[in-house]
Amino acid sequence: MQLILVEEDKRGRVTSIFMTTFLGILPFGNLFFGGLANYIGVANALLFGGVCCILGAYFFAKQLSSIRKVVNPIY
Repeated sequence: MQLILVEEDKRGRVTSIFMTTFLGILPFGNLFFGGLANYIGVANALLFGGVCCILGAYFFAKQLSSIRKVVNPIY
């Protein structure tokens, strides 16, 4: 996506913002799932995380056709 949507002279900025948000949000996710595991149990917290991943994959799969329309002219 970075190659497609971002101008060449701005790619470093986009990469730095991505890494800052990714590394900055990761501890909050760990804290959330740690608290969730403490509240509902480890197995249920892992089940919740797995269901969230499956739902995210489903919504991503629904968007693939529109992503292909954007990517195909470039590649």
